[in-house]
Amino acid sequence: MTPGLALLLVSIFLVFVLMVLFALYRHPGFRGRSIEEVAHYMHQVREYLPELEEYLDPERQAALKKNWGEAYPIEMARLVRCFREFLKRMRTNAGVLAEFAETERYDFNKACRAAFWSLAAAQAGHAHLSRLERMPEKQAGETWDDFDENDTWVTAEQLADSEATVATESEHLAGLRHRLQAAERFMLSANRCHAALALPLLRATLWNMVPFARLRFLPVPKLASFGNSGKVYVPAQYRELKAAALELLALLYPGGEEIRNEIEAQM
Repeated sequence: MTPGLALLLVSIFLVFVLMVLFALYRHPGFRGRSIEEVAHYMHQVREYLPELEEYLDPERQAALKKNWGEAYPIEMARLVRCFREFLKRMRTNAGVLAEFAETERYDFNKACRAAFWSLAAAQAGHAHLSRLERMPEKQAGETWDDFDENDTWVTAEQLADSEATVATESEHLAGLRHRLQAAERFMLSANRCHAALALPLLRATLWNMVPFARLRFLPVPKLASFGNSGKVYVPAQYRELKAAALELLALLYPGGEEIRNEIEAQM
């Protein structure tokens, strides 16, 4: 084997290993994000978002230009840094919530499959009992010893218990599917918000590299561009995501009020 061929084979093997590791990293079964981790990984946005949102108004920026005078480019550079930081925080929060929802969807998918087969077994057992003969009512003076043990009798109590089991399993599966659908809807919303924040964050990052505060002939960015991603107004979408996150957490973890409050205080 030539050295060139050996190097090629090693490179292919390394690429294959990296692809496997990346696939495992992306798989929610290995990368699961618990509700406790959601609270720990949230970044503070709530306290500063209303103030930053005020600067997205073009009229407010025009007033600032008039009031700040020569200090306007320097102050604008400071605001660009602030927007970059908090857009990055918002996008991180949306990503953490998306990972949490993906983990919940994965877990509920497994639980739904197990519940489906449990329900199928209960339904099969009930169908089997329904095909058997009903146990006749005992007459006065008769005991169960008077009936032939080889007869395939079934009592009304057995049928009732079987029906109750089927109903319980059906209700359990329906509840799991409801939570699964809620997690899937939220995961889509979180991914949309995460994607929408990418463009404003890119704008803020690029403008942060432009030395317009020192080179006065360079243009000053329009702060309103940091609040829009296409036709999406980013602060409003982020607030909708926050409300949906609190609603989902209340559904999945009714007893986790402390964690919900912590997340609400951060987002």
